[in-house]
Amino acid sequence: MAKAELVLIGTDDGIVLLSNPGGIGRWLRSAHTLRGHTIVATWAHPNNPTQMLCSDGAQLWRSADGGQQWDQIDGPACQRLIASRSTSDRIWAHDGQYAYMSDDAGMTWQVLAPADAIAGGGDSLWYRHKTTGHLKKSDDVTWTETPPWQQVLISHDGQHIWHHHDHHLGTDQHIINETPSAFVPLLACAGDVCVVGTAPSGIWRYAGAWQIIDGLSAQSITVMTTTLYHPDRAWAGDTNGNVWYSSDRCVTWELIRGGFTSIRALATARLM
Repeated sequence: MAKAELVLIGTDDGIVLLSNPGGIGRWLRSAHTLRGHTIVATWAHPNNPTQMLCSDGAQLWRSADGGQQWDQIDGPACQRLIASRSTSDRIWAHDGQYAYMSDDAGMTWQVLAPADAIAGGGDSLWYRHKTTGHLKKSDDVTWTETPPWQQVLISHDGQHIWHHHDHHLGTDQHIINETPSAFVPLLACAGDVCVVGTAPSGIWRYAGAWQIIDGLSAQSITVMTTTLYHPDRAWAGDTNGNVWYSSDRCVTWELIRGGFTSIRALATARLM
């Protein structure tokens, strides 16, 4: 029997949970909580989706029952939460100024480095600072500055090895060319290099070369995320309250469901 899929949606009016029982493509709205709060970040535990986190940018909430009830917890004022594929209790977060990491499903946090933006999918992470780059040391805590740079920095192994335009570590020789002007990262797919984000000129995808994605509006898309259990699948939300889905690493998109308030965050999970 196919496993049930879940999408945790942060909107301008709380948390909405969509479920796909049996994986047949019939997405049902199963919960709507924290009404009155603008939820800008969501996270679901990859191996136990009864555990969830969300944030309104000022306060963190935790659910232990699959998003039915929420309790406030201590933690950074997250504007972004990213799940790890290889370490299920690990979460990366961003509060607009710093990158954070938790290795215990959000119960405790450590500051990693100043960050202009982070994006990810599984253990592929994208990190940028406006004036300086940062490389991750192998102790998983310490960051060291590199000379100023203006291009993508990416890791495919959960931050152990980073690659950027004028320096590389390890054996991966791949170099990502200069990003489109005013590029904001939204997603980095696991596996082969694939980075997606918005710019005034459109929504851009990098997979060996930069190209504009058709079918989505750069003026309305607010968030993208991948599914940890299938690296080719991705989700997007927009200011019009629409949820979009891609099965081919963000090349093409289909509308799954609309009618929500503006969508600010997405997280996916699958019941084991």
